[in-house]
Amino acid sequence: MKKYFFLIFLLMIIGISDLSSQSSCDPIPCIGNCCTGGCDGGDGGAGGSGHTVIKGAIDPNDLIPPASVGDKGWVRRDDNVLPFQLLFENLPAATLPAQRVVVTVPIGANVDYSSFRLGSFGFGNYYFNVADNTSQLDGVLPLSGQLGVDVHVTAGINTQTGVAEWVFQSLDPLTGQPPTDIDAGFLPPNDPNTGQGEGFCHFSISPDPASQTEDEIDFMADIKFDEADIIVTPMALLTIDADAPVSTVSPIVTAPDAQHLRLQWSGTDVGSGLMNYTLFVSEEGGSYRPWLVETDTTAGLLNATLGKTYRIYVIARDSVRNVEDKPPFDLEITFTPDLIQGGSQLTARVFLLGNYDQSTGLMKDELRQLSLLPLSQPYTATLGYTHTGTESVASSVFAVTGNDAIVDWILVELRDKANPGQALYSRAALLQRDGDIVDTDGFSPLTFTGTPADDYYVVVRHRNHLGIGTSTPVAIGSVPVTLDFTGGSVATFGTDAQAHIGGKYLLWSGDANGDGKVIYAGSGTDVNAISSKVFTNPLNTTFSPTFPLQGYFREDLNLDGKVIYAGAGTDVNFISLPVFSAPANLVALSPTFVLTALLP
Repeated sequence: MKKYFFLIFLLMIIGISDLSSQSSCDPIPCIGNCCTGGCDGGDGGAGGSGHTVIKGAIDPNDLIPPASVGDKGWVRRDDNVLPFQLLFENLPAATLPAQRVVVTVPIGANVDYSSFRLGSFGFGNYYFNVADNTSQLDGVLPLSGQLGVDVHVTAGINTQTGVAEWVFQSLDPLTGQPPTDIDAGFLPPNDPNTGQGEGFCHFSISPDPASQTEDEIDFMADIKFDEADIIVTPMALLTIDADAPVSTVSPIVTAPDAQHLRLQWSGTDVGSGLMNYTLFVSEEGGSYRPWLVETDTTAGLLNATLGKTYRIYVIARDSVRNVEDKPPFDLEITFTPDLIQGGSQLTARVFLLGNYDQSTGLMKDELRQLSLLPLSQPYTATLGYTHTGTESVASSVFAVTGNDAIVDWILVELRDKANPGQALYSRAALLQRDGDIVDTDGFSPLTFTGTPADDYYVVVRHRNHLGIGTSTPVAIGSVPVTLDFTGGSVATFGTDAQAHIGGKYLLWSGDANGDGKVIYAGSGTDVNAISSKVFTNPLNTTFSPTFPLQGYFREDLNLDGKVIYAGAGTDVNFISLPVFSAPANLVALSPTFVLTALLP
């Protein structure tokens, strides 16, 4: 007597006469309780494994591993089920249907063999769901009315050796034995248009609870069709991440004003790497509330009230979603007046002509996207600056996207109200796409620590644009002063100190040699700085004038991460443009006109 599954199959192609009285969702009679389920929606879904049938240009005989992170294939250890998909195909070039297909998977170490579970399987037009928590199958599919043969299916794992195996064996419906007719088989040569000769099976398994971070799991499959040679699939390699990240809130807390606390936090991870942080805050011993959820920043301003006490803790999550488990709290802080940061504060906005996009009203952040922005300020003696600050940023600051993405470093000076040629204080700061000049945390107003409140000329300088300054001294103190140089409301020193495009004011581009002038032709031309940079670079072995030199260079006038002398994208355009569009040169249009920075 034949042994049958109780299972449901989805008939993808209708019109087979033997099933004319049977719905595609009717159950096939069988013995046992191996398979259950209902009619699937026909999406080729995974059943127990959670995978879907892979479509596209793939190896017809393959082992598809679960999603993982990074080149090492990081996967979480705890409470994790790893779904796999096996694909096999009787190639279109075959001359006979396959009678027997054996798929063998010798599973490597660092997994829990007892967690092995079978998922859905199928071939041709047939899809079979497997009952939950099934680890062994043994039964016959009565398909002789459709295929001319029944199919005996066995599947499972040897928990001693870790070898999983699926055997699909055609049976003569009259004898219950393998057919003697070589033309009888369950898997015909494949028709790529219908998938008649394709099959799949799914399984899942969990990492060993005792495995450690960096332990590896390797999978591969052997696929054998009848007496043909064994087909070996590529190896799938996964790496265990068993450790949650570790994080903490810094005890160094300052207040930029009487309404905010500036907090910083950090974390480490020994496996797949940190993904984000979630911070919780309690005020005056009350319940904790989420403050920042799954943020990738490492600093922020907390709305706070003077005199109140706050408890803060941070939970880190890594790239495979291991989550830190720790009791609160990392930090308790009372907001006292002495936390309010001394010094003068400034909120300012400027646009750069070189990377300004008039269609969006924002500057482009290609240097950031190409990871070319330096973590330490560039306004050093090497570029001819007297600024001696050591400003630096965390790499996470450059991970911010959108309007607040950083486009470059910029230099701000506070100059003596009685002697505007003398810079009393200077800070290297960051410039956002929307023109905001911010401190090195990427979002706070620029603070000149230890600077007394007073009147100062404010000067803004950039490494390859002409600087600007206020026409008169500005009162600057602990309350941030806003100077928006982009709208024309702030009077600047000199006449036409900025470019004027579409109602916006921008710093003139083109100072490729850092002499405070933009010269297109004649003595001291900035074009020479670009050509020299391109032609003398060792990478330009052919001395090509169109060679694009990638990097963070002063000669990159449009801030796209490349210095180009000739051809598409040439930086020379950002010298000629300001020279010929300068109001003082609109009549003569002289190529030797000199555009000079106008500073107090």
